[in-house]
Parts: sequence; structure tokens; C-alpha cells
Amino acid sequence: MAKLEEKDYSKEGLNVRIWFKILSYLGPLKKQFIILFTAQIFAGMFEVVFPYLNSMAIDEFFGQTYQQSHFYAFIAVYILAIIGTGICTYVFFHYCNKIETALGYGLREKCFNHLQELSYSYYDNNPTGWLVARLTSDTARIAEVLAWSLGDFIWLIPTMIFSMIIMFATNVRLTLIVLIAVPFIAVLSYFYQSTSLKAYRGVRRANSKITNDFSEGINGNITTKTMVLEENNFKEFKVDTQTMAHESIHAAKVGGFFRPFVNFVSSLTVAVIIWYGAGMAQQSLITFGTLVLFVSYAQQFYEPVKSIAAFLSEFQMAQASAERVIDLLESQPSIVDTPEVIEKYGTVFEPKKENYEPIVGDVEFRHVDFYYVKENPVLQDFN
Repeated sequence: MAKLEEKDYSKEGLNVRIWFKILSYLGPLKKQFIILFTAQIFAGMFEVVFPYLNSMAIDEFFGQTYQQSHFYAFIAVYILAIIGTGICTYVFFHYCNKIETALGYGLREKCFNHLQELSYSYYDNNPTGWLVARLTSDTARIAEVLAWSLGDFIWLIPTMIFSMIIMFATNVRLTLIVLIAVPFIAVLSYFYQSTSLKAYRGVRRANSKITNDFSEGINGNITTKTMVLEENNFKEFKVDTQTMAHESIHAAKVGGFFRPFVNFVSSLTVAVIIWYGAGMAQQSLITFGTLVLFVSYAQQFYEPVKSIAAFLSEFQMAQASAERVIDLLESQPSIVDTPEVIEKYGTVFEPKKENYEPIVGDVEFRHVDFYYVKENPVLQDFN
């Protein structure tokens, strides 16, 4: 089987240029993205409303100031929040599916059309499996992340911002306790980003090799059987699959460290909030509804942080794919038609066949010998 050799991206960090180029292909989907982002912003607002309403219910309806009119108004607002959340959830799933499908189709079409324009030498230097991986798994990974993970990320930001606004407006000291661990998580996220990117590049590289093994094995099956190369091909395939397993496990270990750490910090913060807030509640410095509010927000605030960890993992995996797709799209043919030729005969996709001259003549073979291995000729003195 042909050995896959591709560009080494391991020395490059987070490449914003790559993502700007990928985002340039989202032009036809601008309307869908605007609707999705708007729905996610409202979803983040509704997510923050529920703990606040629960806090109000505890202080209002279990206290001495209970009023029947307030109760009906509270029920109406709660129902509206539930309906709003349901609508935003529907919009999220509908448009994420729509964007993923359209973006994946668009990227595959761009890559496939560009392959038609490249020279023969490009195919000599890039095995079929490499190209298949770009047009299938890599484009699918990019479309999935930009649709689902980016949509989730847009929900995270307003959720965290609105939570902080309400917490600061309610009690500054308890809010600072919730936020005290954020700088540590930010520093850890920086190191996690660089480490996980390197790990996921290894996964994508190994996946490309396996795809190439499948493609070369199927396309070259006649040669394999003729030359009795099954055992040799199997050994190569086994090495590549073992490499894929090793790289995947390594990437899982890297990704598996960050989220448990955030879980630990979140649980520790909640414990401190309960301990410190309970003391304030006993001294009548805050109400029990406020204590419940901060416990809910402490859990809710770090839930987006956990999701950001998952988003970073998906984003790193997608960058490894984006680098390879952009590298394909930016590859230039070694032989290009002059403007005069294009003006007369057109291009690959817009040919001017009416200007083609008729082909006249014959191809003649004289005394042709051909072999893969000299001792096993395929053609001898072919005429």
C-alpha cells in the first residue's frame, strides 16, 4: 500500500486565519446563523430566569407577604418562560440540522470541484485515501462543529453574562465567591487548548492513514492478489489501526482531565456558597431564597464552563480537519491554461465545446514492455 505523507501541522498553534477562511464559506447560510444565534441568546436568558423565579417563589409564597394576585402573575411568567424555552429548543435543533447539512454539502462540493482543476502531479503525490478523508470525515467534522458546537457556545455566553449581572445585583460577596475560581480555570484552559490540539491532530493524521489503507486496498486488490501482498498489507494496516487507537486514547486522556477538574471546582464552590450563605441567612443578611438562587447560579455558571471544555475539544478536533481541507482548497495546479486558451476553449466547468478542434490520428504501441517487478512482467513486446 502507498505510504501516506502529508503536511505536518504539529508546530502550528490555534490558527485564526484557518477559521476565517472556513467562515467565508458560510455566506449562503448567513440568515440561518442569525436566526440560530438570536434563538440561543433568548435561550440563555430563559435559562437564567428559572432560578430567579424559584428564588422569588421561596421568599414570596413561603413568607408572610403572600398575595394571591402575585401568585397568578408568577404562574403566568413561569409558563411563558417554559414556552419560550421550548420554542428556542425547536429552533436550535431545526437550524443546526439545516446548517450542518448545507455546510457539509457546500464544503464537499468546493473540494470536489477543486480536485477537477488540479494537475495529475497532485494525485501522484497525494494518495486516494487522503483525498477521500478530506471529502468525507474532515468536511463532516467541520460542519458538525460549526453548526452544533458553535450554536451551543452562543448559548453559553449570554447564560454566563446574565447570571453574573443578577448575582452582582443581588449580593456582591457571594458573587465573588462564585467567580474566584474562574482565573484558575482560564489558565488551565490555555494549556489544555495547546495540548489537546496536538493530540487531535494525531488522531486526524492516523484516521487519514486508515482511510488511505482502505482505499488503496480496495482499488489495488487485483495487484495485491497477483503479487501475493496480502500479508504485507495486513501488517501495514495493523500498524496504522494500532496508531489510531493509541492517538485516540491519548486524546481522550487529555480531554478527560479538564472536565473532571471543572466539576471539582464547581462542587467546591457550591459547598462554600452553602456554608457561607447559610451563615448569612441565619444572621438575616440574605433570605433563604437568595441562598437558593446562588446555589443554583453557582451550578449553572460552571455548567457552561464544563460545556466550554467540550466545545474546546470539538474545536481542536475540527481545526485539525480544517487545516487539511483548506490545504486542499489552496493547492494550485502546476499547469494552468493561459487567458487566451480560456477565452477560446473555456474552463473545466464552463467548456466552449463548439470551439474544440476534431481529434485526428491514432495511437500506436510498438514493442512495449511493462512490469511492477522485473521478474514478473505484465506486458512483453506489446504491439
